Amino acid sequence: MQSRVLRVSQNSNHATDSISRFFNETDIIRWTDYTEHPHKNEAYYRVSSWKRLMMTLYFMAPSMQPTLLPLVTKYFQKMGYLD
Repeated sequence: MQSRVLRVSQNSNHATDSISRFFNETDIIRWTDYTEHPHKNEAYYRVSSWKRLMMTLYFMAPSMQPTLLPLVTKYFQKMGYLD
C-alpha cells in the first residue's frame, strides 16, 4: 500500500482531495478501533503502524505534508506525548 500511495502522491494528475480523504477516513477507522478496544494489542499495533506509515510518507512525499502533519500530531496528542 505504501508504494502505491507514494506513487499516487507524486503524480500531479491525481486529485489531492481524494488522497486527503483517504488518509482522513483511514485515520478515523484506526482511531475508532483503538478507542473501542484500548486494551487489545492488535488495535494498538494498527494505530501505531498507521502513524509510522504516515511519518514515512511525510518525508518521502512532501506534497502530502499538509494532510499528514495534523494526523501525526493527533497521534502524539492522543497518546499523551503532546499537550
